Amino acid sequence: MTTLIRSEWLKLRTVAGNLVLLLLAVALPVGFSVLIPLIIIKDRIDPTPETVFGLALAGLGIAQALVGVVGVQLITQEFRFTLRPTFSAEPRRPRVMAAKAVTITGLGLAIGAIAVVVGLLIGGSLLRARDFPFEYGGPGFWRAVVGSVAVTALYGLVGLGLGAILRSPAAAITIFVVWVLLVESIVYALVPTVGQFAPFQAGAQLSSIDPVDPGLGPLWGGLLFAGSALALVAAGTALVTRRDA
Repeated sequence: MTTLIRSEWLKLRTVAGNLVLLLLAVALPVGFSVLIPLIIIKDRIDPTPETVFGLALAGLGIAQALVGVVGVQLITQEFRFTLRPTFSAEPRRPRVMAAKAVTITGLGLAIGAIAVVVGLLIGGSLLRARDFPFEYGGPGFWRAVVGSVAVTALYGLVGLGLGAILRSPAAAITIFVVWVLLVESIVYALVPTVGQFAPFQAGAQLSSIDPVDPGLGPLWGGLLFAGSALALVAAGTALVTRRDA
């Protein structure tokens, strides 16, 4: 398995497009964590702990979306270029998918940790300098910090699962982005009691200091999102195993 994971990492970092996505996934959150705290007008917001936490991590959603796109690319690039050689070297296809899942999870955790830690250090310092009530601590703070990193990794698994199911990078990325940005938001806005069960809405509870109501709460919301991500990977693995290379 270690050899497979090394192989997946090698394939990931030798594609220029992936490196650009990874660079953006690190640079954009840091940039937003500097820009937003500097330009936000204090009198126009309600400076609750949840609000200022979100301002410090203003670019985290972009990082999470890009990790999801990298997850899609991790499998769809195989379909386009190297699937037959990969499966010739390792005929046990579930092991290949497991290696990809480990790779994107580790990558998501690393990018999430960088985005969160740097964002809180830089964005939090700028907010405190402008007299925003930002505190490193308090009820739900550290749980939201860890949750934000974990959710970033789960975005990558969702992308991997969608890519394995659909095989087309364009289709998988389109569905991923539209679902995250539009479908779940619209459903939650119109019918919150139903929208709270949407996977990404549920996962957002895990990375919030003060989870919204109605909502499943951090524990159940995080479990629902994790279960949804793993179910997509499992479905994708089953299809990859059954389909012709």
